[in-house]
Amino acid sequence: MGMASVIRFVKLHLLATSRQELDIARASETLVSHDVPMDGSLVDRDIRVHVPKTLDHDDEFRMHSAEERKLVETALTGGAHGM
Repeated sequence: MGMASVIRFVKLHLLATSRQELDIARASETLVSHDVPMDGSLVDRDIRVHVPKTLDHDDEFRMHSAEERKLVETALTGGAHGM
């Protein structure tokens, strides 16, 4: 993106999330104005709330048995680790 394009978006606010990896931090350090660390346990809790609701209300997931949905829920929430 050229500087002229950037100037047009001076009021643009952008939120980007990623894993806490050194290469990602280095690549984005000149672009980041504010860093907000996220507690993995809080994110995990949100994931444990979101995943079952999605599985219960999404038409494609609802076609599967409750047992299959529970397997998916366990896999997603158990392996999330704050991601």
